[in-house]
Amino acid sequence: MEKDGMKVLRIKKEINDDTEHDTPSPVTDEQLCSKVDMVFVKEWSQSLWRDDRIDSKDRTEEETPGSSMTQHQNGGLLQCSKLNPSTPILKVFCDPERDTYPDYRLKRESLNYLFSLALTGQDRQTATFKILVFIYWLAQGTSYKTVSETFGIPLSNATSIVRDVADKLVKLSLKIVNKPSSGELALTMQGFGRLARHPVFEKAVGAIGGCHVRVKIPGVPQPQQRPGDQPLPEKVLPTINFQGVCDHTGSFIDVFAGLPGSMTDVRILRHSPLYKCALYPPPGCFLLGDSGYPCLQTPVCIITPYSKSDQNPVHVQFNQHHAMALSSIERTFGIMKKRWHMIFLQPLELHPSFIPKVLAVCTVLHNICLRSGDLLEPVKIEDGSKVTEALKEWLASNETSGEALRDSLAQQISTMKCMATVKDERGTSAPANMTAVQKEHAYNIVVMEH
Repeated sequence: MEKDGMKVLRIKKEINDDTEHDTPSPVTDEQLCSKVDMVFVKEWSQSLWRDDRIDSKDRTEEETPGSSMTQHQNGGLLQCSKLNPSTPILKVFCDPERDTYPDYRLKRESLNYLFSLALTGQDRQTATFKILVFIYWLAQGTSYKTVSETFGIPLSNATSIVRDVADKLVKLSLKIVNKPSSGELALTMQGFGRLARHPVFEKAVGAIGGCHVRVKIPGVPQPQQRPGDQPLPEKVLPTINFQGVCDHTGSFIDVFAGLPGSMTDVRILRHSPLYKCALYPPPGCFLLGDSGYPCLQTPVCIITPYSKSDQNPVHVQFNQHHAMALSSIERTFGIMKKRWHMIFLQPLELHPSFIPKVLAVCTVLHNICLRSGDLLEPVKIEDGSKVTEALKEWLASNETSGEALRDSLAQQISTMKCMATVKDERGTSAPANMTAVQKEHAYNIVVMEH
């Protein structure tokens, strides 16, 4: 169906069982591929949550986190969800002097910020317990059985809590993972100018990039590693693509996840609502991307670097400033991988339909950490799939090349550098390598500024 100009995917209801791992659902020809059968993105989730077919009962449960679970379990969850300080894992949380980061990968300030957003119902103690169970599962990458033993709850409750909290936290993306307002947009543009160390990049309002998340499909035989052999390379296991757009501070403003890792960055972009609906950036602004993306003017303005084989001094200088500004998205993914290393650095043994929601929750928690001052240094990991040379991609019928805009930006950088060395015509000499046209253009700009 379509709503508000965007496609809405109806996510089929999955039945949780008491097993430790999720049971894969049968694959049909209508699914995207044999390994991925659901796509999550914030724009689609907004339309889904606003669907008119959601009845009043569901709306009441949405406004009161945790109410549906307690009702379905006939009060059994309430009996085991009281915050008992004698439980070792809860003792850390209940003691204000203890550091919560080793167990939950979130500092106490971030947890308090999360609770202020998520705890809107009357039974705050049960909701707090459920969030702690989910955060521990996310941080430690443990099985549902380990979570149930750690918190002293039934296995079926541990499974249901994880999925229930994931659905609740995904909805926080409406408040946490969103595009900057008009006032924030000006700060974002200034921030990218500072990152690039050049005012030409003050029209940049975001950086786009992506990473691969390895998965182990339940029920599908995996390649076996013989004793003494080297670890299996990442390409042996299937992956899921995760595309994100961040601002100059590293805060996510758009996410899109769920498509198979065999798809290129260009194809992922063209499938995303960011591209299809031309949601961002606003007119007159552009996003920064690496050479894995095409240089576009429309429908989404993305400025990419010149090829590394291009030794034109003007282009080389442009690439240097571009790389400094683009580092924001690389740093953001590095921080995500360090905080949630069990999600991004280890193969996930989850059903592919649930993984995009987990990635979306990671972006929500990442932005919460930034707002609460819970900062980390990024982990440096070489991505074998990273593109080092510009890819020659055919432009689609609705696309306009952004190479002319990129050339204009590069020329402005070169001209402004010449201006720094050209003083008044009354007594200065220009660099020897400047052409007559560059000298005249630089001097004219100096005169106009005075």
